[in-house]
Amino acid sequence: MCGQHVREIPILVTQAFLQLAGHGISAHGRSGLGVWVPLAEETTAVQQLAERGWAVSPGERFRFRTPPGIRITTTSLDPADTPGLAAAISEAVTASPATYAG
Repeated sequence: MCGQHVREIPILVTQAFLQLAGHGISAHGRSGLGVWVPLAEETTAVQQLAERGWAVSPGERFRFRTPPGIRITTTSLDPADTPGLAAAISEAVTASPATYAG
């Protein structure tokens, strides 16, 4: 990771928070490298985001006593992509989940 990109990470995280907040989605992060988005259905959200071309991590392996969510790593996120990512997350969390009853 180059020095210039390392300096941009806090800006990326802030942009991600602002873009998500604009869609009514709460998010937080401590390390400066990742954004945590609490969601009721992390597996469904990860699948729907993958179908839209976004790779995020299900939160299960990153959490201990917290509700489900997804983790977004910002180290390779292009600042120009944050609005599209936020919109895709918004679509994924507001989409009606499929049921076996159809």
